[in-house]
Amino acid sequence: MRSTLFGRTMMTTSSHASKRMSSNGVWYSVAKYSKRTSVLMVAMMFFLSFVTILIRVVFHGRGTSSSAVYDLRRMSSSSSSSSSSSSADDDDDENEYDSLRSFSSSSCNDDEDDDGEIVVEKSWIFETNQKRLGYTHMATIHPIKNGKVLLAAWQGAHRVEGTDDQSLFVAKSVDGGKTFGRAKVVPGRTFGVRWAPTFFSEDVVVEENSDRNNGLMRKRKKRTYLFFAESERCWHCESQECEDIVRKRKAGIEDEHVSFYWDESRSGIVSKAKKAASVGPWWRPGGNIKRILIHVEDDVDDDNRKYSNDDDDDDEWIFEKNASDIKEEMILEENEGSIPKVIGNPPLKTKNAILLPFWREHPRADAKCQPRKSGDYASVMRSTDNGSTFHETNAKIEHSKNKMKDGKPDWLIEGSIVGPLRDGRLAQFFRTSRGAVYVSHSSDNGETWDAPRATPLQNPNSKVSALLLPNGVIVVCHNAHAFMKHPRIGVTRGKLALSTSADDGRTWKEAVLFIEDSLEPGKHVHYPTIVLDKCVLRVSYSVSGEGVKLATVKNWVNLHSSAHHVDEQRVVF
Repeated sequence: MRSTLFGRTMMTTSSHASKRMSSNGVWYSVAKYSKRTSVLMVAMMFFLSFVTILIRVVFHGRGTSSSAVYDLRRMSSSSSSSSSSSSADDDDDENEYDSLRSFSSSSCNDDEDDDGEIVVEKSWIFETNQKRLGYTHMATIHPIKNGKVLLAAWQGAHRVEGTDDQSLFVAKSVDGGKTFGRAKVVPGRTFGVRWAPTFFSEDVVVEENSDRNNGLMRKRKKRTYLFFAESERCWHCESQECEDIVRKRKAGIEDEHVSFYWDESRSGIVSKAKKAASVGPWWRPGGNIKRILIHVEDDVDDDNRKYSNDDDDDDEWIFEKNASDIKEEMILEENEGSIPKVIGNPPLKTKNAILLPFWREHPRADAKCQPRKSGDYASVMRSTDNGSTFHETNAKIEHSKNKMKDGKPDWLIEGSIVGPLRDGRLAQFFRTSRGAVYVSHSSDNGETWDAPRATPLQNPNSKVSALLLPNGVIVVCHNAHAFMKHPRIGVTRGKLALSTSADDGRTWKEAVLFIEDSLEPGKHVHYPTIVLDKCVLRVSYSVSGEGVKLATVKNWVNLHSSAHHVDEQRVVF
C-alpha cells in the first residue's frame, strides 16, 4: 500500500511537470525520465516488500520447523529498552535466552525410519489396588540419566485423600518409562501427612579422596531433592479415639508409629494403617514446605550399566541406607496462626536463581488450626545460592476482585513457571475456578509479579503444568474443556491436552495434541506434570480409581507446526 501510494504521488508530480513544461524539449525529457524513474521505484518497492515478507516467513517458521537449527537471537533494541531492568540485566537476559534456545533437532532424529510424526506412548507408573493403595494422586516425573532412568513420585492412601495414612511414594524406571519398579514409601514421616511431591536436580562440585597423588579430586555430581508439603497443624477429629491418636503422637507414645503404616513386599505396597484411615485425624492440604535428598549411586552415571527394575538393592539407590541418615530440610515453615502452604509444580532454575512456586490455602472444612483472617494467594520461594537456602518473596499474586461462586474458591493455585521469554520476563500459569488458565509475569527474575490475566485456554478448575521448549514454544498441559459437574456423579475431568504458543503467549493453539481424549462422566484424568527429557516430553498424570500414568511424547519439535487444523486463538495481551 505504501509503495503504491508513493508511486501514485510520483506519477502525479511528473504529469504536472510535463504539462507545465511541454513547450520546452529539455524539460519534456526530464518529465519523461521522471515517469520512468517512478515506475522503476514502484517496482523496486514491490520487490523489497516481497523480500521482506519472505525473510519474515522463513525466520518465523524456523521456530517450528523439524529440520531447522533453532537460534532465536531476535531480541530487538526496542523491547530491551522498554524492559524495567537495567541494560546490564537486559544483556544477561538476552544471553540466557540465547543459551536456552540454541537447539538442533537433527540430534534427536537418530532413527532413519522416523518420519517426524508425533508419537505418544503410555505406560503405568503405578496401578491402584483397592485392598492396598486405592488412592493415588499428584504424580510427578523426573528424568535422571540417559533418557532411561526416571523417578516418579505421588501421594497415596488406602482409600481417600487426607486420611491419616496418606504418604508419599516413589518408583523408578530404568527403561525410559516403559515399566516402573516396585513402589517405595518415602521414609521419615513423623507427624502429619505429606502432599504434592516434586523433584529438582542440581549439579554440584564435590571433593573426594583420590588414590592419584594422594590428594583430593574435584568431581561434578547431580544432587536430586524431593520437595513436598507436610501437614502439622490443620487436622479434624470426629471421635475421642481420634483425639487420643493425635495426643499420643504428640507425646511420642502412640501405639503404632506412622512410619510403619506401610509395608513393602515383592507383591507391592501393603497397607497396615486401615485403623488410621478409618478413625485417625483427617488432614487439610498443605503445611510446611520441606525437602529430602534422594540418594543416587555413582553407577547411575554409567551409560553401559545393565539396569533392572527388579534390583534388590534399589532401596539404597533411592534413599540413604540408614533411616537415621534421612534428614528433612525445612524450606518454608507454617508458623502458629499462619495459612498452610502447598506446592504443585517443580522449581525452575534460571541463570541467577531457583524459583519454587507455592500458594497459601485456608482449610476448606473444619480443622483444629485457626489461620489468621487473610486471603489466599500465590507466591514464589527464591534461592540465589544454588538451592542451599530459600526465601519467601514479597510476591502476592491474586485476583483483583474475588468472585467466589457456587461455593468454589476464587483462587490462583498450582502455579507453573516458564522462561525467560524473548523480552527476558518469566511467565507463571495458574489453575483457577474462572474457567480459564491465568498467567502472570515477572520482570525481575521472580521477585515480583504483575496482575494475573486470563488466557484463551480452558480450565475446569484443575491443575496445569507448563514448559518452555528450546525452540521458543510454550507448552501448557491442561484439561481442555469447561467445568462439568453432575449433581449425582460429581465433577468430570478429561480431554487432557497440550496447547502451544510460539509468540510468548500472545496467541495460542489449543489442544494441538491430546494425551487422553476421553471425557467420561464422573471420571478424573487430570493433574499433569510435564518435563523435557532431551528429545521427548514426559507427562505424568492421575487417573481416578486406576492409578498414575506416564505419557512420552516423541518429535515434540513438530507440536506447534503440525497443528494446522487448530485455529489460532485471540490475542491475550
